[in-house]
Amino acid sequence: MNLRLNTAEQAFCSMVRAKLHLAVGSEVMERVRCGLSLEPQEIRASHLALHALGWAVPHWPLEWGGAPLTEVQRLILQEEIERACLPPPVDANVSIVGPILAAFGSQTQKERFLKRMARLDDWWCAGLPKSPNSPAMRPVGFSATRGADGYRVSGRAAQVHFALYADWMLVLVQTDHEHSPEAGTSLVLVDFKSAGVTVLPSSAGAGRSGYADVTMDNVKVPFENLVGAEHHGWRYSAFVLRHDRTHLAGTGAIKELLARARSQLKVRCIPSDTELWLWRLRIAELEAELTALEILQFRVTAPHCLEFAVDAAMSMLRLKGAQLRRDVLHLLLELTGSNKADATEGRSVNWRNAVVGQYITLEGQLASGSPDHLNVIADSVLGQ
Repeated sequence: MNLRLNTAEQAFCSMVRAKLHLAVGSEVMERVRCGLSLEPQEIRASHLALHALGWAVPHWPLEWGGAPLTEVQRLILQEEIERACLPPPVDANVSIVGPILAAFGSQTQKERFLKRMARLDDWWCAGLPKSPNSPAMRPVGFSATRGADGYRVSGRAAQVHFALYADWMLVLVQTDHEHSPEAGTSLVLVDFKSAGVTVLPSSAGAGRSGYADVTMDNVKVPFENLVGAEHHGWRYSAFVLRHDRTHLAGTGAIKELLARARSQLKVRCIPSDTELWLWRLRIAELEAELTALEILQFRVTAPHCLEFAVDAAMSMLRLKGAQLRRDVLHLLLELTGSNKADATEGRSVNWRNAVVGQYITLEGQLASGSPDHLNVIADSVLGQ
């Protein structure tokens, strides 16, 4: 498979790289590079900068703000955002709620929310299972009872990303209590200004940007805020896993980490040629794994990719991408040894401690998230 970019794609890559470095301040990029939490105004500024370039929601339908890019150009754009250490667009707006509304929402909902969502006029979060295809995510945390003027929603979700900054939340609720989540759940849009909504910073997510626990106590949700058909919420939630091809393996972030590893190897005092070659061999092995990951990513995003294989392939991408990033972080920690700062680059930020934090976080995510992805792979490949 030819992974080389053609002339037009190379020109697009150069153009994207130049514009991204002008769009967001270097201080914000450095904070992202060091794995530090960003303030909400920094996240918003980065999102708006990408929106001004037409790249906040490139995978959306054109009428709602999408960009006329090929699949390869979208991959280039995503990779350059990661390599430049830019904060990505707000995930719930861009990759969860927006695509679901574009696919299943009413025309009124699309006109009311989508363009505001793309501009971050409304900040969204999502109360959805991490993997709707995984039985490990049951039961649903919210329930809804039907009244004359709408639903009454109650329940709780812990550690919801960006809930602390959000204006709205897309919530999966149990609307039919006699059936399983697959047959008895619905998606509703909840305004955080509604009476009965409580949002508190998550103690378990301390130090993680915007994480909060959301509690709803008899919150009124009008029928017009139901997404699609009642009792179809589980299927709509699974749509995100099947069709979100914007945040797959994180190859750009892995390339940035490998570049940092090569830079560290150049300045580190290696006592022997044998040890130097062993370090180079380890980096080369990781680069080979990255190339294999890129090949799979190109195949998944290709227009002819078979729909029945998408679930498994995308789960493989996410799982292998996270594992490879963890391995590169581990290599970086070994290379830096006991150094307490990146003195070779003149930075005062203790990025080694940040790498340690990223490594520990990634290990936790792999421990909790791997079974979900493995279940999806097993369902698709083994038919179980």
